[in-house]
Amino acid sequence: AKSGVQLGHRVNKSIKTRKITPAVSFASQGLLLPADMTAGLPVVTVNVDEVDIEFIKIPSNKITKYLDWHRNRGEDSYYRLQRLRKFSELVYSGRFSLKPKPNTRSTVHIPVEDIDALKKPGLYVAVMKQPGEYRYNYKTAYFFVSDIGVHLRAYKNKSVIYASSLKTGQALQDVEVTLRNRKGRVLKTGLTDASGRFTYQKNI
Repeated sequence: AKSGVQLGHRVNKSIKTRKITPAVSFASQGLLLPADMTAGLPVVTVNVDEVDIEFIKIPSNKITKYLDWHRNRGEDSYYRLQRLRKFSELVYSGRFSLKPKPNTRSTVHIPVEDIDALKKPGLYVAVMKQPGEYRYNYKTAYFFVSDIGVHLRAYKNKSVIYASSLKTGQALQDVEVTLRNRKGRVLKTGLTDASGRFTYQKNI
């Protein structure tokens, strides 16, 4: 050491950590997954080699109902998922191999872009569990499949929404835009113009 003081002798100790409990969850919520432009749906795993995932599609006319149902907690009970199934459609289920490094927190991407049933634009909910596991709560995540990127500019007396292609960056004409308030009531519906613009004469 700088002071000149030295250790008397070398000391070697061995420690034993507690056993790592296998765990798996979705990495985030509300992802936008453009077709052919993403690595997939991210899953965080520790010592879990494979998972079973069901993919549920929310019809466009039921999105408001889903937002009322959704809690954004990353997991939902069996009973809540039964309620969800009443206004949604199971479009795909499968088992996915994760192959994580042992005893390491790893992020693995589920290749949803390779599944034909998940290529249609819209809102999806993924429900995940470990094979052979039957619990009261299940890991859940919602995500969107779309090529439409939306940009909002809020001014004092109006709001302007721009729609463009995520693949090309070009403005998209005739994209249907529906604005709703917190209670789901429609404020205005219309189409974007040639510059991909939709204007609402109020600040939102």
